[in-house]
Amino acid sequence: MPLIAVVGATGRTGSAVISALTHTGDDVVAVSRTAPTEASVAHRPTDVLDPRAVSRALTGVDAVVVALGISENPLSVRLRGARRTSSQVRSAGTRHVIRAMEEQGVRRLVVLSSYGVGDSSAGLSLQMTLIIGGLLRPQFRDHELQEEIVRASALDWTIARPVNLLDEDRGPLYSDPHMRTVSMSVGRQQVANRLADWATTSAAVGETVALSS
Repeated sequence: MPLIAVVGATGRTGSAVISALTHTGDDVVAVSRTAPTEASVAHRPTDVLDPRAVSRALTGVDAVVVALGISENPLSVRLRGARRTSSQVRSAGTRHVIRAMEEQGVRRLVVLSSYGVGDSSAGLSLQMTLIIGGLLRPQFRDHELQEEIVRASALDWTIARPVNLLDEDRGPLYSDPHMRTVSMSVGRQQVANRLADWATTSAAVGETVALSS
């Protein structure tokens, strides 16, 4: 059975990916600074800004899910900058992950981005466009750079762009590589389940997919 590494495993979506993988019986390792809440999951303590630490953490894995992000209050981050996490954690961490994967011959990569990045910005409401342009601009710019790094790699990658993540599931999950959506919200666990599925299959390789429900 393949071993799946979840980078950013203690964030809300990363934790949900861990849950999805363990529920289906997949072997999983959490790659994060702090230990995951599920004590049964193997943990490799890692600062993703340290390329050597990332390389060690990904030794022996068969696929990687990147769910990096900043958990601090968005307004505080915009006004004062992130205090516990680098503002470039997504792009820098993903660059180190890709380098380690290439060195070790690991090919399957699934990356969590966000709806509103790149060409998906055309699907945003005026209100969301203003919020992203003002409050979230630095974080979305880091997502944009992260996606550029992923696409420039030779890996078997898939980029997920979920709309607004909710803690409860809604209707059926809708996936679309043309950035069409059925709503502007989606259940976090629904997204995590799809990321876990992609990590263990060859579905959606080379695609950027909008996720909504």
